[in-house]
Amino acid sequence: MGGAVSVKYIKKQTTLAVFVFSLALILTVSLVMLVQAAVPWTKSGTFSLTDGHGNNELFVEDAHVIKNSATDYQMWYTNGKTTLTLGDITSSVAAIVTDDIVNDLAALDLNALLADFSELYDAARDALYTYLSQPTTVIGYATSTDGLTWTVVNPEVLAGSSGGAWDSVGAPTVIKNSATDYEMWYSHTTTKITSDELSTMLDNLGGAPAARKDAIQTLIDATSSVIGYATSTDGIAWTEFHGVLTGSTGGLRDSVGGPSVIKNSATDYEMWYTQTETSITEAELDNILADIDDYDLNTGDPLAGGALVGELINVLNATSSVIGYATSPDGKTWTVVNPEVLFGSRGGVWDSVGGPSVIKNGSTYEMWYTQATTDLTTATDMQVLADALEALAPDIKDTWASIKAKNLIQFMLDVTDLIDNNANMDEVKELLAHTNTVIGYATSSDGIAWTVRNSQALVGTNSNLWASVANPSVVLQNGLYQIWFAQGIDELSAQNFLDTLQGDTASLGYASYPVGIDLVADWNFIGLPITPASTTIGDVLAGIIGDVELVWAFDSATDTWSYYIPGGAATLTDMTVGKGYWVKMSSPNTLTVAGTEPPLPYDIPLLADWNLISLPETPSSSTIGDVLAGIIGDVELVWAFDSATDTWSYYLPGGAATITDMTEGNAYWIKMTNPGTLTIN
Repeated sequence: MGGAVSVKYIKKQTTLAVFVFSLALILTVSLVMLVQAAVPWTKSGTFSLTDGHGNNELFVEDAHVIKNSATDYQMWYTNGKTTLTLGDITSSVAAIVTDDIVNDLAALDLNALLADFSELYDAARDALYTYLSQPTTVIGYATSTDGLTWTVVNPEVLAGSSGGAWDSVGAPTVIKNSATDYEMWYSHTTTKITSDELSTMLDNLGGAPAARKDAIQTLIDATSSVIGYATSTDGIAWTEFHGVLTGSTGGLRDSVGGPSVIKNSATDYEMWYTQTETSITEAELDNILADIDDYDLNTGDPLAGGALVGELINVLNATSSVIGYATSPDGKTWTVVNPEVLFGSRGGVWDSVGGPSVIKNGSTYEMWYTQATTDLTTATDMQVLADALEALAPDIKDTWASIKAKNLIQFMLDVTDLIDNNANMDEVKELLAHTNTVIGYATSSDGIAWTVRNSQALVGTNSNLWASVANPSVVLQNGLYQIWFAQGIDELSAQNFLDTLQGDTASLGYASYPVGIDLVADWNFIGLPITPASTTIGDVLAGIIGDVELVWAFDSATDTWSYYIPGGAATLTDMTVGKGYWVKMSSPNTLTVAGTEPPLPYDIPLLADWNLISLPETPSSSTIGDVLAGIIGDVELVWAFDSATDTWSYYLPGGAATITDMTEGNAYWIKMTNPGTLTIN
């Protein structure tokens, strides 16, 4: 995305261009943006997505992952597709992009650029339409045994009906109801323009202001993104239902996409999605479009408050993407509850949010999302960047000449000179050093009112544009958070650029972190959410051992207590999943647990009388009645203790209760009338 954004900026340094660019950018916020987590994510550099022959999957933009077990993962991902060869692309682009057009781009002369596009001859227009009808994005499917090494099963399990840039799909989210019942929601972007309509638009670009306005307005109105729905019996062959959620007015200015769905029951679905919005009125847009032939960023004195740069800043500030919320009784018929449940603090295109990934952890909703950020906020910033980009014109012309000549060796040399050996490019890199996208983190008790906990929960290797990360997909199981995300390159260099084109760099990344249990000074009533690599109590508590005073455990089978004193006497030697523990701390600390996940379903044997237990995972329904449903007839009483408030809560089946949920990380006293087995699924 880094390269795409900078190229668009080179091409369109006018208020109109920025408006169109802003809409395009926020529409793809769910595809590429930087992130930073609310917790200590640990990244892995060993991620791979390859076909059966070891070839890397190219141009992957996002992924959605389902984790069936510790050794069984499924992924649906967006990837670029074209039937054009490199030679075809070169020939098509050479026919479309004339030397005059290259000169217009280099000079940032939009008026001349539109006129030169209108003068393309018929063969070039056909080449343009054909070119745009070939490249597209589709949804592929892959599997993995560890979440890191992925094998492509099918690179195209879902595609637009007509294909090409006019009809693309992506940003999938999938729910697996059973081994033979899958549901998918995805972005579906279309541009409804025929070859003849495109030709008419090109003619109008060279006409009077009103004709130009009609041409550009037609393109904006003809392009939209909606959310589609599909079902499958195997996750590979899908039956589609297009347009289950659309913008209120349609068109590029009111598009939706990048869905994240939670299914609470067969009749209760929740969706969070990316929504484009702008406060620019139709009258203001008409004025911008009607007067585009007068726009020239390099005239007047914008640094002294020129109207053009001021208007450009206004357009950027008035255009953004936000995250909306909708509900459905069947996954197909959706009602928008609130189109703006999460938004940037400042507003505007460079403070947009989108591409949410939402999970429900007990009664708490957790969201990771893409967040745009920049330090380029003033007219002076924009003018300095425009000047730096214009200074690259001679080198861009040289690079284009080698492309047109189909001289690969010269192209590589020119790219190296342009990116690595160019003082003007160094200035552009410096100016964009703090413009990027990151992944933010927020929580909610109802899915509607969100509190941002960390606006930069996961970030790239540095803060520049090309190192951005975006489009998170998060899974939480057995005390382990895992995230897959789109990632850029460390630095903009000729080698990294060429490696990306050839697919030699991974466009997806992976990170994880184990659940931490917050402990207060004094007594804490806890359980382990995963099996530690070493269950020896000293190893489990090693990270906080200096603050541990005493640990107690209870064995229901022998009706005896055991204890552990760091550096002293001990009868308690191990800490394991399913057991409950009293831990006394001298100071607050966080117990971080890393290890392996216990297999599910997980059985906890219970004896008649009192049992001290914990859950290995928060069940899909954490309501205490649901958790205990299989043994409810033998449950007399449940007690829980909240260390933070120093209070007890209880549950009497069929009677009074102050406990509402049972979750991982907490311990519980359960009194049984008869022995039984608590099964956690």
